[in-house]
Amino acid sequence: PPQDLYEGGLNRSYFLPFLDLLEKHCIVHAIQSDMDYRRALASCSSFFGHGDDNDMKSVLEEIVETTVGVSVEDSKAMDLSVGFQ
Repeated sequence: PPQDLYEGGLNRSYFLPFLDLLEKHCIVHAIQSDMDYRRALASCSSFFGHGDDNDMKSVLEEIVETTVGVSVEDSKAMDLSVGFQ
């Protein structure tokens, strides 16, 4: 849940008002997984994109497949719109 974000972080008290806003204005979805996807691409921290769109698409697909273990072709789209206008 959002209230667990930045838990134990330096100056977390300054972050708490943002968490209240986040819960007020966004839909929270529980993701049932043992993998922490926030850290999944930590090994790719030096990744910079370049090249044409097709080159970048294949590079990103390879990163997703290697990191998450799911083929991009087997993945499903999910609408993440939160109602901002």
